[in-house]
Amino acid sequence: MNDTRRRMLTEYLGECWHEITDKGPYQSTCSKCGMTFGAIHTSDWDPAGFNRTFTTAQDMVDLVKRIERVGDLGNFTSFSYPKWGEYCAAHGYPKNKYGGHIAWLITDPARTCELIAEWMEGEHET
Repeated sequence: MNDTRRRMLTEYLGECWHEITDKGPYQSTCSKCGMTFGAIHTSDWDPAGFNRTFTTAQDMVDLVKRIERVGDLGNFTSFSYPKWGEYCAAHGYPKNKYGGHIAWLITDPARTCELIAEWMEGEHET
């Protein structure tokens, strides 16, 4: 998933997409919300690491809770169900029950977060 999608999902959750300004070898600050992060900077230090990755089960759960809270879970399910069918067809799996769709969504948080981002981009096109 790219940063544009991660930022969109982060802001959808009502959180800050941290933009880090370097204040020294042991401290960094987000230029948007002012949160300070302790870090020892090395040559491979990546300030983007302070933002959500949307690869974890918790990221997925937080997104699904938000989608449900705003009343869009049915819309997302309608979007993702055909994607599950495409996945089944491509991998030779039978698409024979609704529970399989749910299992497919919850067993790969990164894929589900990516699907949510794809769905949101489609929902917000003009």
